Amino acid sequence: MESYRLESSTAIFYSNNADCTFTVTAPSSRKILVLFRQFELENKDNGNCLDFVNFHDGVDTSAPVLNSEPLCSNSPPDNVTSSGHVLTLHFVTDSRAVYRGFELLFVVYKDSPCDEDFFSCSNNICVSSKSACDGFDHCGDNSDEINCLVDAPQEETSYTGVIVGGVLAFAVLCLIAVFLGVYFYRKRKFMNLLKQFRALPDIPLKEPQPSYPVTDQYIRREFKIKKPPTRPETQNVPRLEIDPMSSTSALSSSSNLTSSLEFK
Repeated sequence: MESYRLESSTAIFYSNNADCTFTVTAPSSRKILVLFRQFELENKDNGNCLDFVNFHDGVDTSAPVLNSEPLCSNSPPDNVTSSGHVLTLHFVTDSRAVYRGFELLFVVYKDSPCDEDFFSCSNNICVSSKSACDGFDHCGDNSDEINCLVDAPQEETSYTGVIVGGVLAFAVLCLIAVFLGVYFYRKRKFMNLLKQFRALPDIPLKEPQPSYPVTDQYIRREFKIKKPPTRPETQNVPRLEIDPMSSTSALSSSSNLTSSLEFK
């Protein structure tokens, strides 16, 4: 194995109260190069690192520390190289906060000149020829990925897209669940009302009564009864009254009418 990739956690964020060590051992004639592909730890508090990483130049944490100060915050440190074939990583976290952590690449290398089965990097180190043009920087200066004839696989993407996609998918599922809940609630309520309506007894329908007084004119119109013909009013015909004891006559009506009397 010419290289090894190490992550702080298989989850999105690392754990609280961690105290981990990881030791890498290479062949005796080789050295170890540490490349930082991702680095995001808790920021300093009053100038002190709360979550930090140290690299020890030996088999355990008692060996000298290669970095000048504990590594923390979210700025990727410079590459770390061992003086021998053994290197130990020490990772410590507190209980305050968690972040995405780190992703490291341990590369086994040797100093130049390079043998036939090694790739000569621009920074005068030799890495395995199998590492050239594989899409990952093994030299530390990316010289093993220059002038490659085939398209190298892209670097792994961050978890940002996964998180955003998960949130959107969860929101869509919530909307669908709310819609289905409202639909089935209304349907069940309608079925209960329909069941109650069917359980009601049959009530005979009555002919509606008119809300106004019934008159003779309404009865004749509804039942088509003809009104009997009216008798003509008696004309005001003047009557002639004759007094047998007198030779004069008088009209009982208006005096404007003309009348005559003839005796035979």
